[in-house]
Parts: sequence; structure tokens; C-alpha cells
Amino acid sequence: MSAQETKRLAQAWYKALNEQDLGTVDRICSDDVTLEYPGSSDHAGLHRGKAAVLEMLTKFFKAMPEFKFDLQHLTAENDTVAVEWLIAGNTWDGRKYSNRGCSVIVVRDGKLVERREYPDTERSRGIRYKPE
Repeated sequence: MSAQETKRLAQAWYKALNEQDLGTVDRICSDDVTLEYPGSSDHAGLHRGKAAVLEMLTKFFKAMPEFKFDLQHLTAENDTVAVEWLIAGNTWDGRKYSNRGCSVIVVRDGKLVERREYPDTERSRGIRYKPE
């Protein structure tokens, strides 16, 4: 893919997250997608495979029912894009949340295959899944 196509796919990913659109996430991710999130928040860890990523995002959307990623910069080369972002919103229990970070997204055959997150892990550890 060209750098521009890679950027467009990354933008589609964040648009889907902002809209909590799991259908688009499902469509743009490869079956073997991995999402790596450091730290000690409930959504931290290595999520392997589309089903695991969709499950984690379902829980994340419940934990953060109101949020928005604001993309600051996207820098791409071939199949890889680095995205600097800000996120702000409210947790399920009404607490305000904000963070900033960078993601590295890798694309293969027009699908997102890998996303590595680099947030401020001290801030993100406050995100806890909503009790079922």
C-alpha cells in the first residue's frame, strides 16, 4: 500500500473507534490482527485475533461510553503509520479522562494487522471495565 492509503486506513480506524462502530473495525482488521496496549489498565495486554480485539473493544466502549480521539499527526511510510493522538471523554462512572499517546499501525493487503499503543500508562490505568 502507498503511504497515503495506509494513512486513510488509520484514519478509518480512529473514526470507527470514535463512533464505536464494531462493524467497521471488523471489516478493516485482518483475521490475525494484534493490538498491544501496555500498562495495568483493564484493557492492557496483547490481544491476538479479530475476535479478541472486538471483545476488548466492546468492553472498552462500555468503560468509556463517551470519548473522542483527536488525531494530531500521521506519518506514514509504505505499510506503517505512526499516529500521535489525544483522547478525552468520560468513564462509565462519570470520571473525566484524558490522555495522549502514539500508535504504530501496520497494514497488509488493505487490512489493519497490528496496532501498538504508546499512551501515558499512568493516566490510562484509571480505566476500569464496567462491572457486568
